Amino acid sequence: MEASEPPVTVDWPRYSSRALPTYRFLPGLTPHPRRDPLGHSFAEPEPRPRPFAQHQWPDSEDYLYAVDLYNFGYWWESHEVLEGLWHACGRRTTAGNYFQALIQFAAAHLKRALGNEVAAHNLAHPLGHSFAEPEPRPRPFEHDQWSNSEDYLYAIDLYNFFYWWEAHEVFEGLWHACGRKTTAGNFFQALIQFAAAHLKRALGNEIAAHNLVRSGLLRLQNSPTPYMGLDTVTFADDVTVWMEDNSRPGVRIRLRHYGNGPSVNKAP
Repeated sequence: MEASEPPVTVDWPRYSSRALPTYRFLPGLTPHPRRDPLGHSFAEPEPRPRPFAQHQWPDSEDYLYAVDLYNFGYWWESHEVLEGLWHACGRRTTAGNYFQALIQFAAAHLKRALGNEVAAHNLAHPLGHSFAEPEPRPRPFEHDQWSNSEDYLYAIDLYNFFYWWEAHEVFEGLWHACGRKTTAGNFFQALIQFAAAHLKRALGNEIAAHNLVRSGLLRLQNSPTPYMGLDTVTFADDVTVWMEDNSRPGVRIRLRHYGNGPSVNKAP
């Protein structure tokens, strides 16, 4: 379905009673649903789905609507509702794991629709672990031992090569493992928010991206520099420039005096 085409009208069952949007949002091609006055959901609040027990799925109008949006090619819109369900039903529950997988599938479809096959494959290819493998459980470490933490280094690699969702998962595990109220926890929470901001921008949600970056920068101000190999001041400056210019590529994390993989200065 091209950007100019009407919504899909294939002979496929509808599961919810809600009307489908008048068009599907494709970043850069169609009006933003909430920010643009011509958007199909302009001035409307973001969806706030209600939680439900697994066996009650036929009664969840939010879930059924998300499935309808997905089935009829409204990838961005379905992503929004599924993300709301992910938060509502518990991010670390079985239901949360399931919704997280569907979120990535929706994002992969959107990336393919926009002609970005690399991003689509990155989102869809590793999804088997979302159903079969446990969530990452990184080990705690002291901040001056960062170069020995395979979990931390792997999270940096994921971030630098644009696996925003996957990096977010590992950073969140480190945030819990190293203490959420500690200096390390504050640092990881900032990186979590930056990863989420990149993902939101990739999906065309500039408002959410800006809000996440602002919060992350405030947290980074409370981090020492350098910290865990990162010049936090320079990194904060780079993120600020990136946020002000949406044509710039993602901001990479460059660790001091370390690195044995492909250069982060080259596109993945």
